[in-house]
Amino acid sequence: MTTQPAIHVCIGTPGIHLDEIEKLARKGKTGNWTINSAAVRGDRVVFYMIRPLSSFVALSHVSNEPKKGVEAAWANEYMAKIDDIRILPDHVQLRDVKKELLDHWPWLIQPRRSTVVPSKIAVRFL
Repeated sequence: MTTQPAIHVCIGTPGIHLDEIEKLARKGKTGNWTINSAAVRGDRVVFYMIRPLSSFVALSHVSNEPKKGVEAAWANEYMAKIDDIRILPDHVQLRDVKKELLDHWPWLIQPRRSTVVPSKIAVRFL
């Protein structure tokens, strides 16, 4: 029995991080991003932008094991390289995901920190 890669939700601020993700995707580049320390190479990443966008905007993959950040601002955060960034053709609004999955995933009530999508709803979430 093979296990499916985990799906990590990484959070960003629209005015800063959305531009960064779009630029990396256009150029086919990798980037460092804060992520759950349990992430492993090959896990999937979904990027969520907080208000005012409140939307899932891109997909990616983890390309290395997370390590503590080296810059002072990220010293207590785990960081991993992300690659194969694909911007979604349409942003997926948080309210639409809530309609479908809120009973199975309380994180949707107030998404503040990066998280892992529960495995029991991962396929449905994607």
